[in-house]
Amino acid sequence: MIIEKYLDGNENLPIDIDYILYLNNIDVIEMEPNLLPQVEGNNIYGRISILGSPDKKFEAIIQIPNNLGSTMRRFVLAHEFAHYVMIKQNPIHILLQKNDFSYLICDKKQDEDEIVCDIFAEFLLLPPNEIRELIGNYIRAKNNSNKELNINEFFMYLCKKAQIPLYVAINSFNHFKQLPKEE
Repeated sequence: MIIEKYLDGNENLPIDIDYILYLNNIDVIEMEPNLLPQVEGNNIYGRISILGSPDKKFEAIIQIPNNLGSTMRRFVLAHEFAHYVMIKQNPIHILLQKNDFSYLICDKKQDEDEIVCDIFAEFLLLPPNEIRELIGNYIRAKNNSNKELNINEFFMYLCKKAQIPLYVAINSFNHFKQLPKEE
């Protein structure tokens, strides 16, 4: 899997998720929303179909609705890429998938996987070292302008820099705060 070559510690925001997918030979198909399947009556924003086996090359296609805004599109692609990474790291997941190899199992394990994929996507699009740098930049800019810090303005700053939805910026920051402090 090629992600390390892209994320080498010198990230520049926004992270180019389309390029990461390209490097991993993952195709993206944007389609009419009503053509995407529903899970338990709920619309889904993305779906990854993976063909392969533990001893062979994996092929993957991500399907997303063609009406997603650009920031939501980036997050959905990063989330679906997280499913790909999980399956590549633990191919036993393939045995759990339905006959068409789509990852649409509705059980407790999937709920946990969805949370993990969300966190993976958040940190992929807004890596912790970038959050740390953006915090410093924001505080310095405010100190230089003698203006008060404003958390809402800060979150919008994160959104703009990383090109992510607001809720993703907030979640990324909250998950970042839970990481061990650098020494």
